[in-house]
Amino acid sequence: MMSARQVDDYSCNHENEMSLLAQSSSHGWPPKKRSGRIAGGNRRVTVRGWPYRPRAHDREAAFRRRIRFILKECIKKHPEVSIEKGIFDGIPHVRELRLSVGDVLSQIYMRGSIKAVADYYAPHVTEEQIKEAVAFAQDVLEITCDPH
Repeated sequence: MMSARQVDDYSCNHENEMSLLAQSSSHGWPPKKRSGRIAGGNRRVTVRGWPYRPRAHDREAAFRRRIRFILKECIKKHPEVSIEKGIFDGIPHVRELRLSVGDVLSQIYMRGSIKAVADYYAPHVTEEQIKEAVAFAQDVLEITCDPH
């Protein structure tokens, strides 16, 4: 059986250990087990025992690469749309014209129909090119917003 003094010493030491443990976990030491992921990937990466967390510019670069990949895949399906670095700095546009897909969509919104936009840009743009631009925009939107 423990004496009263031994019980007090035990409870005092136990409380000190618990408070030290609480302090250490609130300040990040010892480190909690966390998993680091590369932006856009499923690989777990650790650097010097700590999880690697990509910096903002790394995440932005990964996002830009992913979007560029999606655009290139959609370009394969829509031959009337092009992404050339020299025209609009790589913004999707109607092939061989300085008319971006965004401009086509805004003109459809403003004028109300594909035929009205084709008449506005005639003879340089056909209805087929405008339809391709709209289909391209739809595909890009569906791929980027797809949760799977």
